[in-house]
Amino acid sequence: MGNTGLKIWRGIRNPAAVANLVVMQFKLHGRLTEASRVRCHGERVVIRDWESARKSRNMGFLAHINRYEWALDKLVGLRCLDAGCGSGYGTHYLACHGAAEVTGVDISDVAIAYCRKRYSCENLCSLRMDVTDLEFPDDSFDAAISFDVLEHLPEKSQARFISNLARVVRDNGVVIVGCPKAASTEVNNPFHLHELTREEFESLLLA
Repeated sequence: MGNTGLKIWRGIRNPAAVANLVVMQFKLHGRLTEASRVRCHGERVVIRDWESARKSRNMGFLAHINRYEWALDKLVGLRCLDAGCGSGYGTHYLACHGAAEVTGVDISDVAIAYCRKRYSCENLCSLRMDVTDLEFPDDSFDAAISFDVLEHLPEKSQARFISNLARVVRDNGVVIVGCPKAASTEVNNPFHLHELTREEFESLLLA
């Protein structure tokens, strides 16, 4: 009996195992489809398992993970905003590794739905919100971070975004903003509306 015949025979003898396999395949497909929908709503990285991503050779994953790991010791014990949280993997990491409270916001309903379904802990909140129009009172947070969001905004909206971050963070709080340097990333990225040079970035922060 060949391999195909053997599989059919096993399936006939154990239909419950076959049914379980079919269910697992549907669940896997659902997870992949869900992650794909998050990506399709913008340039969003989806990292399902932090440790596996750390051990991978995917430089994109490592770059995104390293930013949150680098920022963590500056955020321990603080109420933190993650502005433009995307799929929520970094927001969840901070919430589980020492930040007192973390609020992640993103303009995509799909991304926030994914965050809420995928990540859950008592000190983590995910909200649908425009980062250029943050709906929080002044001085709501001890710290704010934003990685790879600034370049996705039109040039005229970037100053408003930085102003919003400064407004919602208390005096002497921590604000960390990361973005690519103009002309150093892939050419004609359709998701990057305005990349800044170092001089432009410094001028924006001092405005």
